[in-house]
Amino acid sequence: MLENSLAVYQTWWQNYGEFDKTIFATSSENKKNVFSKIIEFKDTDDMFNPSGLAWKHGEKEVDYLKKLYQKNFEHDASLNS
Repeated sequence: MLENSLAVYQTWWQNYGEFDKTIFATSSENKKNVFSKIIEFKDTDDMFNPSGLAWKHGEKEVDYLKKLYQKNFEHDASLNS
């Protein structure tokens, strides 16, 4: 019985690690579960550290998000002007 429980736990943990994703969204996108654009990025251990059910951000994270925005959205915004 313990072997079976351990196998189920290991499978669950493997799936959790593989499929757990963080999505940064505006509050309205989050409420509707409709996202304007999904940009995948590689997270690092030194940014977006968890704090309870949320995460903390400082200057490093703000700079990183600004660069992501500039790279992925500013061109789109200039086309709509």
